[in-house]
This record gives sequence, C-alpha cells and structure tokens, in this order.
Amino acid sequence: MALGDTVELLDDARERGSIPPGDLRFTDAQMLKAATKELREGCAPLLHQAKSEHLVTPYSVAVEPGVAEYRIPPRAIGGGGLRDAVWEYSGHKVSLREIPVEEVPHWGNSQGTPTGYYPRGYSVVLVPTPNVTGTLHLPYYARPNALVLPSVCIYVNGPVQQDGANLLIGTSVPIPFTVGQAVDVMRSTPAFESLVMDAPVVAVDPLGLLTVEATSSQVQEGDWVSLAGTSPVVQLPVEMLGLLAVRTARRALKAAGDSRWRDLDEDVSELEGRARTWLSPRNDGEPIAISPYSSSLFRGVLGRFG
Repeated sequence: MALGDTVELLDDARERGSIPPGDLRFTDAQMLKAATKELREGCAPLLHQAKSEHLVTPYSVAVEPGVAEYRIPPRAIGGGGLRDAVWEYSGHKVSLREIPVEEVPHWGNSQGTPTGYYPRGYSVVLVPTPNVTGTLHLPYYARPNALVLPSVCIYVNGPVQQDGANLLIGTSVPIPFTVGQAVDVMRSTPAFESLVMDAPVVAVDPLGLLTVEATSSQVQEGDWVSLAGTSPVVQLPVEMLGLLAVRTARRALKAAGDSRWRDLDEDVSELEGRARTWLSPRNDGEPIAISPYSSSLFRGVLGRFG
C-alpha cells in the first residue's frame, strides 16, 4: 500500500463507514465505482470552484492560417473547463479574452492576429481568424482519472529513458498492456497528476521494458502506468483524501439501502468546510502581485480572460 493509492482509500472508506471487509454488498469494484463518482461529482468541482491551480493540465495545439476553430481537450471538466487561452506567434504571447456571445456577429469573417475567442460546443473559435501560423495554449482543469486497483497497473521500478519520440519505461513484470493500447503515467507523489496521457503502447519487452509513444522528462522510478483514463492513485491533494473516503462510504451505504449513510452527513459537511478553508488562497503568507496587465481596470477594458 502506497500513499494516496486506492487500496488505502478503500480501507479508509470501510473504516469510516463501519463496513466489514468481507461484506459482499461492498466489493472492491463497487466501492471503487462509488469513489470515482464522488471524486468527479463532489471533490473535483470543489477544487474547480476554488479557481486555484489544482487539476490544471497544460495543452497546446498548432494553429494554421485560415483555421479558427480548435477543440477543447476531451478530459476538460464539464467539456470546457479552461484555465486560460493564450495565442503564441513569432515569439510573442497574447492572453486572449473571451468574447461575449452578443459581440460575436460584429467580428464577421475577418482575418488577422487573434485577440479573443468564443466557445462553440466543445471548441474555441479564435477571433479574428488567424492569418499566420502559431500555437494555441489551452491549459484546462482536467477530469480526474477513474480509480482502479494497483494490481491492474504497472509500478515503474526501473530506469526511464527518452528515445526519440518514444519513452522507454523500466517496469514490474508481467506487463498487463498490449501494443496499440493507450496508457497514462501518474506521478506517485502528491498531487498524483498525470505526466503522460493517452500514449499508445509501441512495444512490450517480456523482461519488463514498456515503450510508449510520448515525450516526458518528468517520469521517474516510483510512478504508475495504467490504461488511459484510469489511475491507481487518487488525483487529489492528500488533505482531501479523507473527504473522498467518507463520501465514498456514504454513497456505497446509500446504494446498498443501508440507513447508516445518514450518519455520515455531518462528517462530509465538516470535511468539506475544512477543504474550502485551505483551498484558497494557495499562499496566504504572500500577497498576490498585481501588475498593470492583471488589474481590475485593465481586465474591465479588455473583458474577462479565459
């Protein structure tokens, strides 16, 4: 059992809910299903509401002249949980403002250097339409991965090397993945963020070398590899693991028709209150530096940033 892994979470949830380990109404699979729902429906929105940097994942896409619409990463919370939108070209970076819907018709089909964007479905549309190549940076609030047991994942216990476009990962054996499957790599230390996402498996060495199509200088021994979209560690700050455990126990008891779920309401409220207290600001000992470009006056002139 490792810090923040799902085995620790299930033990904690059963203890908080007074659920005997042998109770067949609460199998590991059922408990993990409940935990994933509470992670995504209860804990992740709490982090998102804090507007902090928790769950923020970098994402960039190449922009072509004459092409204005670009899809938001599918793992973004709510299908559109952007942290920002930044246009980069010729060594310059511009933070784009979100265009109010009522302003969109005034832009027409003009082309030029993008200064803003508006959401359309699960995409962003740059305005004006870019007339040069560039890069669109869309850091977003990522949906936490579904929770699985460590036994179906790989623990990185060997050297990690970059070989061109491929990442060579020394792992435990046997490797439960096959060529063509997509995998994620999670950091093994808080807050257990994804270091590699949706990387296709290129080769599997019987001696324990996994080759995936990815580039990353952050993956190291002790990290975890799992099927894309899953994780054996809970992608939350450690201080929220107790909240997830008690919410998981409450949900599992309620689903089983066990009236003891009501006894956990007070615990959930108490732990949620504590989480809201420490979530923001991130550094309460250092005031946030205000530049002319981030002042309320400047934002009032340019509009709300993404």
